[in-house]
Amino acid sequence: MYFEPVGGLCYLSGQNAMPAPSPYHGRVSRTYVSSDFVMWSPSSAISHVRPQQYKLLGPGRSREGEQDHEGISVWNRGNVLLGVSGRWHGAKKWDGVTVDLGFVLSNDGIRFRPPAHEWTFLNRGKDGAWNPRAWQKSPPRGGVDIATLPRDRFADFRVDESTKSEGNYQMLAPVSEFLTTSFSTATNNAHRFHVNAHGLGPASALKFELLNHVLTPVKGYAAVVRKNDFQTPIVWPPGDRVKTLPQRFRLRVTFLGTKKTDIRFHAVYVGGLPKNTFK
Repeated sequence: MYFEPVGGLCYLSGQNAMPAPSPYHGRVSRTYVSSDFVMWSPSSAISHVRPQQYKLLGPGRSREGEQDHEGISVWNRGNVLLGVSGRWHGAKKWDGVTVDLGFVLSNDGIRFRPPAHEWTFLNRGKDGAWNPRAWQKSPPRGGVDIATLPRDRFADFRVDESTKSEGNYQMLAPVSEFLTTSFSTATNNAHRFHVNAHGLGPASALKFELLNHVLTPVKGYAAVVRKNDFQTPIVWPPGDRVKTLPQRFRLRVTFLGTKKTDIRFHAVYVGGLPKNTFK
């Protein structure tokens, strides 16, 4: 379970079987909400269900099948919540049950989604880390592992050339750009933009274009970044600060160069620079 304040409310995540008009097999992620951290809603929302759980295996088989396990542990990143949860691989007996870690995202603290279908974020350790066999006469519990990741590099955007063909026919041309969702700002302060990426260099670069909500380019705001770092400033022709942003705006990001497939785009940061966040 975890507690996470989102939009003035607190959310409690856990897992259990879920009696519902359309029930699911086994454990699913459930979320309760509170405004004061004391009184909690008696009803819960279903936060995440794996696709295999839509098929009921029947009474007495609650240990079997693919399931969600434990609640979703969340890191609040402002406009997105990054979550980790257990991917339960069931069996008839406890000594056959294993659990890996999955990765999910949310924008409201209630509904979570994986970045890719049935994606395993972290495989269990060879010694049986996070082994759920700890009571009665079950086999001994496994070990506890620690994993470290580069800062804000949970995942990345990259050029997908899986449809590239040697012949004249291609199912779909490789995509070398993407659009962000609309950002909004309620302040008139000058804003700076930073990018977290690697794989950049003389033959690989990222081009950033500032657009309004309806995709019209903001004149003078296009820039190219070639430096690898966790927080490289985007320097626009007028400077590294945007003094007047549209009320709602987007970024178009394009992968450039003969080695653009080497680029790994992880994050872009928009806004002022909080103390102790960026150098």
